[in-house]
Amino acid sequence: MRNLVGSMANEKLTRVVISQLQVLKLKFRYYNKVSKTWLVANDYTINHAPEIRSIQWSLKSDKKRQIIYNLTVSIVVRLIPIL
Repeated sequence: MRNLVGSMANEKLTRVVISQLQVLKLKFRYYNKVSKTWLVANDYTINHAPEIRSIQWSLKSDKKRQIIYNLTVSIVVRLIPIL
């Protein structure tokens, strides 16, 4: 049940972010986890929402932003002291 709710929340967040980017007329691209390629905003359809792993966009001040979903960060298992 938790995975189902998480995937639904992921899709809803994706749709909200992309709709806001389209309203603000900001250029964006997204990473399709099925085809493993970056696609531009013109290729986006609502059916792509479950397949999106990341969204990148640029603000009007040329600052870049990115959202990455389900990112696993590796943890250092063994600490090595540096003397």
